Parts: sequence; structure tokens; C-alpha cells
Amino acid sequence: MIQFGKLFLRQKLMTRVLVSLIPVYLFSIYLFGLRTLVLLAVVTIAGVLSEYGIMRLINGDAAKVSEAVFVSCALFTLTLPPATPFWVAAVGIAFGVAFGKCVFGGFGRNIFNPALVGRCLIYISFPHYLT
Repeated sequence: MIQFGKLFLRQKLMTRVLVSLIPVYLFSIYLFGLRTLVLLAVVTIAGVLSEYGIMRLINGDAAKVSEAVFVSCALFTLTLPPATPFWVAAVGIAFGVAFGKCVFGGFGRNIFNPALVGRCLIYISFPHYLT
């Protein structure tokens, strides 16, 4: 079993942000159903895997994933319509994390919000899924 501390960089502020998003997600589940949670799970898996892959390319075996990727995934999911196909959401967050975070600066130094970079890609490439 993978230990959380070996794979992820612990960041208390990011944990607080995630806890503060719980009421928003509860209301989203109330409005749109459990598909919101499934979409969040798909987006989170795709976001973590994309950041881990890029960090592995950059840092080798010492790759650690920032907890900020969970915040990016949570915010990205909240910007999507609940009927968005899972593959579109996965492509969007993978692009957002890869280019918005890893290429343009890293944690705390990125000039673009990774969630909105992914949203822009989906808006440009797959606009019919967002209407």
C-alpha cells in the first residue's frame, strides 16, 4: 500500500481549502446528484496521474505530488456542467495541470490557474459539451 506522505507533499493550507469546499460539494450533490462525485473522482485521478507523470519526468524517482492538485481538481470539477463526459473532464484537467501548473511555474509560481487553463481547453476544443 502506498503511504500518503511518500507520494504527496503535505500542505496545511490546501487541506483547509479542501475542507472549505465540502459545503459547496454537498449543495452540488443536492442539486445535481451523485454524478458530481463521480466526476470529481475521475477529474482527481486524471489530475493526480498527470502531475505525478510530469513530476516523475522532471525529478525522477523523487517525484512528489503537491496537495494543491486536489484543490485544482475540485475547482475544475465545479466549473463543469454535471453532464460533461468523463473523458472530456479528464483531458481538460490533465492539460490544465500539465501546462497551467507544471510548465508555467509549479506550485505557487504559476501565472495561470490550472483549473481555468483546462476549462479554456475544453471551451475551445469541445464547446458543445459545455452548453
